[in-house]
Amino acid sequence: GHDGFPNAVLPVFDEDFPKHCEKVARGMTDTKNDPWLIGHFTDNELCLSGIDVIRRYLKNPKSDSGHQAAVGFTNSTNTKSLNMQK
Repeated sequence: GHDGFPNAVLPVFDEDFPKHCEKVARGMTDTKNDPWLIGHFTDNELCLSGIDVIRRYLKNPKSDSGHQAAVGFTNSTNTKSLNMQK
């Protein structure tokens, strides 16, 4: 889930995030053949919807990969004004 991450945003832009996902997936191998298992959920209520998620990434330090991705997104779209809002 997203609990415990700064500003409740997942570090999906961090270069180590794919390694983290692989580690979590490897931990699920013991249930891969369970006929009663419908699926795995990473988060019950993902917090990655709406314009608010961009503002939350922008609250992270400027050196954060998520912050940098949000700045890149706002600069390449018509949402540059979000960079000014904290």
